Amino acid sequence: MKDLVIFKGVEIPCIQHNQNFYVAVTPICEHIGLRSDKAIDAIKNNRSLAKVMCILPVVGSRGMREMACLPISHINGWLSNIDVNKVNEKAQPILEAYQDECYRVLFEHFFGRQEAHNRATEVFVALHQERSCLKGLQKKQADSELGQEIAISKKKIRTLEAEQAGLDLEMFGKQLELLSSPTV
Repeated sequence: MKDLVIFKGVEIPCIQHNQNFYVAVTPICEHIGLRSDKAIDAIKNNRSLAKVMCILPVVGSRGMREMACLPISHINGWLSNIDVNKVNEKAQPILEAYQDECYRVLFEHFFGRQEAHNRATEVFVALHQERSCLKGLQKKQADSELGQEIAISKKKIRTLEAEQAGLDLEMFGKQLELLSSPTV
């Protein structure tokens, strides 16, 4: 079965084969100005891509011909590793933006969304500010009202430290999970 995948306004042949969908490499290369023979050589030299690449009959603008294809699940990884300087100038900003998006998505998958990291930074800054405030208050502790402010400040610090520990533990857990996953 043959279908088309529309990628950045370009129709790319997509073939169903052995219960998987495959995308032809050559039309993508032609669109971005990358030599397909060099791209296929690079795929063959990449263990992860080489083991899933296959040659399939594809109907394209030039009729039926055999083309190197990758499973649709591996196209993003392949595109994210293409040297932007080796594609035509018109395609460079598009490919670079695409690669940036790939890196962001991978980061968020393994380490969580940016909002969690922003909150961790906010907690760190607030904790630092509250500790500085406490030190200043402790120097002026002679006044009885300051004792209450010190107690409030210490409580805020404990709360922020607990939140920071939870955020650190969550991020550490994600990193540990990534590092301890079985290698292929």
